[in-house]
Formats: sequence, C-alpha cells, structure tokens
Amino acid sequence: MSSVYFIKSMRSKAVKIGVSVNVAERLVRLQTGSVARLILLAEMPGEASYERALHKAFAEYRIAGEWFRCEGKLAAFIASLPRWTSASIAREQPQQRPKRQQRLPDVTGDATKSYVDDRDLAQLTPISRSQWQAWRHKRMGPPFRRVGRRCVYVWSEVKLWLETKGHEA
Repeated sequence: MSSVYFIKSMRSKAVKIGVSVNVAERLVRLQTGSVARLILLAEMPGEASYERALHKAFAEYRIAGEWFRCEGKLAAFIASLPRWTSASIAREQPQQRPKRQQRLPDVTGDATKSYVDDRDLAQLTPISRSQWQAWRHKRMGPPFRRVGRRCVYVWSEVKLWLETKGHEA
C-alpha cells in the first residue's frame, strides 16, 4: 500500500510532497542526494492520484517539481495531520533533553508508522544517544530496522519496550 509523505528540508524549509510504498527507505534515498538534513513531517495512506491532487491544491506554493514552500494553507494542512511527529517538532525547535522525572511525549495519530532514529530517541527520552547505540549493537534494545545504512525504530515499539523495562513512557 502506498503512502503520501511530506518531507522537509531543514536548510531551505521546503517540503516535498511525494508518494512511496516504503517511506522510510525513500527518506534515506532522498537524504543521500541532499546536503541538507531532511525530516519526515507526515505520512498518510494514498496513491499517486491523491499526491497529484495535493500538488494541484497547493500549486501556489510550488517551488519546483514536488517541492513546495511550507507556508499558508499547506503548513496548516500538514500541521493538522495526525502523523505530525514529536521527533520532527523537536528537530525544528531544539530543546534541552528532558529530566528523568518527565514523561515521554505521546505521539498522536498512527504511531505504528512513526519512524525515529537514535538522535530522535536521545531528544525524546532521558537516555543518551550513545546508550541507544550501545543497546542496538548488543541487541539489547528495542527492535530496529535497517534502511540502507541507517537504523530506524518504530516509536510505538520503542515506547512499549521502555514500559516493559520499567522506564516511564
């Protein structure tokens, strides 16, 4: 099943509206060809026809091809989607790492498709990035997937794993 995705370039703040069967893999492939850091803002079920309809609806914001300025109605539409992840927001607005007594942020919407990497996990949890990497290396951490050379986790699986290990989630 295909998904329509919204990927943002952190350098230009432009958003790519595209369609893919495997969005995490598509993000990695796009990142390979981009100097700027790219983040997945949202993902929703949809085919190429729906992607074309979105392109037409937001034509006034088009920069080139599938890239659009993230402003006005387009920004409001993306923000209204339930797949807007805490990881994406944390990347845009750097924050201090939460203290241990704070609870993990709750990801709304379809959290089963919310992909995060160890950098995101270090921002979303009181656990350091190096600890996540060590657990992954020793196969002691939550399940992960390799997409190219990148390791990603499904947020709902991480949250469940943390709860079973006695961490707040």
